[in-house]
Amino acid sequence: MQLNRTSFSCLVVAGLMAASSAVCAAEPALTTSEEKAAELLVLSTRDFLETSYKCQGVIGPETYDKAKEMTVDLFSAMGADEKMSNKFITSQDATFASECKDKETCWRTYMNMPTQSEDEGQIACLKKNNETLALLKSLLKIIARAT
Repeated sequence: MQLNRTSFSCLVVAGLMAASSAVCAAEPALTTSEEKAAELLVLSTRDFLETSYKCQGVIGPETYDKAKEMTVDLFSAMGADEKMSNKFITSQDATFASECKDKETCWRTYMNMPTQSEDEGQIACLKKNNETLALLKSLLKIIARAT
């Protein structure tokens, strides 16, 4: 199977814009699995950002900063410009901030760990981030094989 990279990139950008795939109407249609891969890529990246943001109290703010950098790099590689990637991150920041009033303790609610220690929270948050990174890595391998 040959992935139409232009169409795929367009769909990723449409996902970043939370727009319909009609934005990409001029591009050749993608297969259902390519559309699902693009959607899963955006959703998994959002999950990675969310965990990094909401777990800052136990894994540190530098993890979130790195997640934002990785997001820009990833989406740039998929065809989104840096401005679009940063717009996506800013939108997610606003959502996460509205859901998480205290970055130091937000992990407790997010990870459903109201009474666990910070060490247990750190382990759970890092595990979730590592699982999401593994999923992103797998998606990228699938996408690379199809191009």
